[in-house]
Amino acid sequence: MKGFRSSFRVMGVGLALVATLIAQPPQDKTGRGPGPEFVPLRQPHFVPAGQANFLKDTDRVVGVSENGVAKAYEPDVTAWHHVVEDRLGEMPVIVTWCSLCNTPLVYRSEVDGRKLTFERAGNRGNNFYMSDSETGSHWQQSGGDCFEGPMKGKRLTLVPFLLTTWGEWRGLHPQTLVLLPEEKYQDQYAAMAKRIATIAYGSNKSPDRELIRQQDSRLPNYEQVIGIEAGGAHKAYPVAALHKAPLLNDMVGARPVVLIYAANTDTTTAFSRVAGGRTLTFKASTPGLIVDDETGSTWTAYGECTAGKFKGQRLERIVPQPGLWFAWAEFNPDTEVYSGAAH
Repeated sequence: MKGFRSSFRVMGVGLALVATLIAQPPQDKTGRGPGPEFVPLRQPHFVPAGQANFLKDTDRVVGVSENGVAKAYEPDVTAWHHVVEDRLGEMPVIVTWCSLCNTPLVYRSEVDGRKLTFERAGNRGNNFYMSDSETGSHWQQSGGDCFEGPMKGKRLTLVPFLLTTWGEWRGLHPQTLVLLPEEKYQDQYAAMAKRIATIAYGSNKSPDRELIRQQDSRLPNYEQVIGIEAGGAHKAYPVAALHKAPLLNDMVGARPVVLIYAANTDTTTAFSRVAGGRTLTFKASTPGLIVDDETGSTWTAYGECTAGKFKGQRLERIVPQPGLWFAWAEFNPDTEVYSGAAH
């Protein structure tokens, strides 16, 4: 995905610092062991969109809009902290990014009505895991499952987010707030941007750390994929396939889904194809719009019907989960892989 590579701004930073962050420290099989100290961001600061002069339109952001609040988070900032603790109205959330597998995910930070405080605790396989201060339980960033501790078996709730360009997000949400990078961590952010930008995208080299499951050879290890979870089933869509077929009517398990890819902003959205009790089949229309065969209604790439029988309605959103194949397969061993035959 070209935006993953090209949009990280690399500031001046000493070679020693870059080498420290890029180098992979010794690890045991659970991922515990020595490594760089990453500090969770507990009190993030924000500026209005008009004051975000540190962003270019082509820069990547993680955008979240819930409860009437829209916010944008830079990848290099989020990836270095690993965990950004925040609120969207009354909803406490954590915005996370794993630089090992290039995976951003946003979760509610409440479990069973209890607010938890998270920070990176180590790496398990090729994905970081978190601990919560309240119970000491361990939570995998990929999937949000608690695998160890008093809350074992619980799962964090995924919050819808969009990985897109700053220009696209600002156009969708002109009143968005933007995470302000912390001045004292500028060198660390630059080093993290360098680290992510130099990932061996598309290659089949061995992952940096030992996998917790046998390597899945259906795709090259470092193939960039969009992971979809729907109805308990999982499916991986290579980004290269989305370049060739930017509108996909497909099935994930028993769930009819549609994926829409916009090459100009390197943005993927996904939705259920069921509306009004009917399964719809979509085709491309004018740029940014799609039409369903069943009613001729027109929909945006963000799931809103703008004309036709379903005008004013929205498709049920499914959260695309970007990342690298080896990690998606590592934590979703039941995953299917999109073969190129759309339904």
